[in-house]
Amino acid sequence: MAKRPHAVILASDMEMGVMGIVLPRDTQAKAAKMASDRGFASVEDYLAHLVARDAVLGDEPSPALEAELIAGLEQDEPVPVDLDAIRREARSRVLARRSTDSPDR
Repeated sequence: MAKRPHAVILASDMEMGVMGIVLPRDTQAKAAKMASDRGFASVEDYLAHLVARDAVLGDEPSPALEAELIAGLEQDEPVPVDLDAIRREARSRVLARRSTDSPDR
């Protein structure tokens, strides 16, 4: 049985910039809460912000990160890893990014 899509585009008019989507109710509720929590006037404004931000950031890997990963793969000796420190750093970065995602902050 095929999986249902998470979002379905109903209509799109590139000239007018209008798009309608259908989302599961739980996803709609989460999006509304996230939009409100981040200071957006509507879910539409929040989604437009996310799409615009992703368009600017792109999906190309960072050359510096890619070089570090390749260098790590080519090492002969394993490097000890502090997973707790990595998790703390990741949480810190996520919280910092979330605080800058709102247009009012």
